[in-house]
Amino acid sequence: MKQHRAHCAIYDPVPDGCDCAASGNKATNTEMLTEIMEYSRQGALMQVFILNGLDVWSRGVIARIDEMTDDSMITKAAWLACAVELKAALDKHLGK
Repeated sequence: MKQHRAHCAIYDPVPDGCDCAASGNKATNTEMLTEIMEYSRQGALMQVFILNGLDVWSRGVIARIDEMTDDSMITKAAWLACAVELKAALDKHLGK
């Protein structure tokens, strides 16, 4: 049996020789993101796409937090804390 790789969960059909799908293995979120960033068919552009998407999303949450309600499993305060932490990490990483 080949070692499980997350790309088995994100690409269809799965790569030749991999029986991960048959065994029911599922990639973790971290595995899936790592695989798509490292092995995307779009190359390094996928990394830019993901980082830009995270930046846009975190800024959007921060800008519109007052429009959110606390009627979901995640409170506004928790959602805002995640957005602020992510934006700070991205700003530091990207030299903003």
